[in-house]
Amino acid sequence: MAGRFRETALLGLTKGEVIDAVSASRLGRVLDPLAHLLRRNGSLTLGHEAARVLVQAFNYAHSEGVPGAYAEFGVWTGRTFVEAWRVGTAAGTPRRYFAYDSFEGLPEVEGGDQTGRWETGEFSQSRRAFEARLRRAGVPAGDVGIVEGFFDATLTPAVAEPREVAIAWVDCDLYLSTVPVLDFLTDRLSQGAILLFDDWFCFKGDPDAGEQKACREWLSRNPGISLIPWRQFNWAGQAFIVRRAETKEPAA
Repeated sequence: MAGRFRETALLGLTKGEVIDAVSASRLGRVLDPLAHLLRRNGSLTLGHEAARVLVQAFNYAHSEGVPGAYAEFGVWTGRTFVEAWRVGTAAGTPRRYFAYDSFEGLPEVEGGDQTGRWETGEFSQSRRAFEARLRRAGVPAGDVGIVEGFFDATLTPAVAEPREVAIAWVDCDLYLSTVPVLDFLTDRLSQGAILLFDDWFCFKGDPDAGEQKACREWLSRNPGISLIPWRQFNWAGQAFIVRRAETKEPAA
C-alpha cells in the first residue's frame, strides 16, 4: 500500500514504465550493478523502502537456504513485483514468482474495513497492463504464474502451485481480503519463510482491524505457526520470519 502515488504521464508512459523500459535496455543492464548498490544503501528505491526490504528478504532466504517461490497478493501496477524479480534473480537462488490479484481493484469494502481509508474498486489495473509492464522490465514469462480473481474465490486448497513459499508479500489492505490469503499460505510457507505485510500499521495501528486482526486470528487457528518480528518498512509495513513447530518421529 505504501508508495501508491499518482504517476505522471511522460510521452504516454508513466514514470514507473519509463524506469522499467530503461532497466530492460542495454544501458540499464550496464548500470544495474550500480543501481543494486544504491538500492542496498537506500539511495535508490521504488520511491519507498520496498526495494530495500526485498533485497534483505531475498538475500536472507538465499543465505539460509529457505526453499520456495515468491508470492505477491495484490500487485496493482506491478512495481513491487518487478523489483522482487530483479533482486530475487540477483540473490542467486532460482525461484518462481506468483502474482495474485483481482485486477478489478479492491472488493466491496464492508464491516470493520469501512473504518479505513479505502474504497471499493480502488487500485484497479488490468491484467493486460500488468503483463505489459513485466515484458517491458524483461521479466521472463516462464518465471511467472498469474492467478486472476478475488482471493476468496481463487485461493482454494485445489490450487497446486506453489507448493512451497519462501517469501510472501501480502498487500491486501483489508481484513476480509487478508483472511483467505493467510489460509492459503498455511501449509505452503517454508520453515523460515519471510512474511511481509504491506499494510500492517494501517487503521491507525488498530490490532483489531485489517491485516493485524486477520493475522492474529490465523495464528490462533494454527498454533503450530509462530511469527518472529523481523523488520519494519515504509510507514505501514511489518515483516516476520515464519517458524513452524518441529514434529519429531516417535522413537522406534
